[in-house]
Amino acid sequence: MVRCGQIAQITASDKPILIWEAGPTILTGEPGMRPDFSGPLSEPAANEQDPLYTNRASQNWLVVLGVVVGLGLAGWKLLGSSSDPWLHDLSAGLADAAASGKGMFVLYTADWCPPCRELKRNALRNPAVEAFLQENFVRVKIDLTSRRGPNNEIATKHEVSGLPTMILYNHRGMEIDRVTGGAAISNWVRKNSGY
Repeated sequence: MVRCGQIAQITASDKPILIWEAGPTILTGEPGMRPDFSGPLSEPAANEQDPLYTNRASQNWLVVLGVVVGLGLAGWKLLGSSSDPWLHDLSAGLADAAASGKGMFVLYTADWCPPCRELKRNALRNPAVEAFLQENFVRVKIDLTSRRGPNNEIATKHEVSGLPTMILYNHRGMEIDRVTGGAAISNWVRKNSGY
């Protein structure tokens, strides 16, 4: 009788064969060769009482849950939140301003710009400021995070020399005011919105 992990050499016909048991599996082979898998002695029954079985099932569900949540977040990020009141296309903003009779508030910003992040995080999130901008302006945000592309061409065309820059247009698309710098824009917004 061969015990778990014990190696025994038997002779079958004229060739010696090694047989060893590794847990529930028997491996066989010729000396000096890699052993062949001959299958389990008996398949352990998977039951819900077995902690190993339960852990594997839990891990599988966690993987599935992680994939679903990850895909959901990626889709939300790619498609954008529907509650974003800002347009991201200057031409669409001009068309909306002409149709509504409102002015246009254009903010040139970038993710790598600390004053831009501060402005978006504080002054532009104030409820009084949001109400003032919504009532009086079509809001357009031009993202210059990437240093190449069509938004940079727009910024160059409109002579944006620093970030953040706010340009106000009337409903006909004529520039009526320009402010550059996070603190200066915050002051303008506070003064005009009553915040």
